[in-house]
Amino acid sequence: MSALAAGCNDTGKPPSWDTLLSGRIADARPDCKVSVPLPGKIAVACPGLKPAIFDVAPTAAYCQRGPRDCEFAVAQMVLMLPPPSPAP
Repeated sequence: MSALAAGCNDTGKPPSWDTLLSGRIADARPDCKVSVPLPGKIAVACPGLKPAIFDVAPTAAYCQRGPRDCEFAVAQMVLMLPPPSPAP
């Protein structure tokens, strides 16, 4: 739900895949900073590590196939990130 809310704006246009997918990653990994440096790219910066850059198009293609494929594609993006730091 927060990914959809993050994509809402006053233009009346639907949110971009960049916005939707960055929101999904941010929800899955709140310890990392997620941004959209360029259209079609998502940067994920986890504490103490270089940012990971993802192309949006391959994941968006899976998402257009349906919710199950979309969940799988987003999960694969998250799995490519380093694991979160353990709580103190």
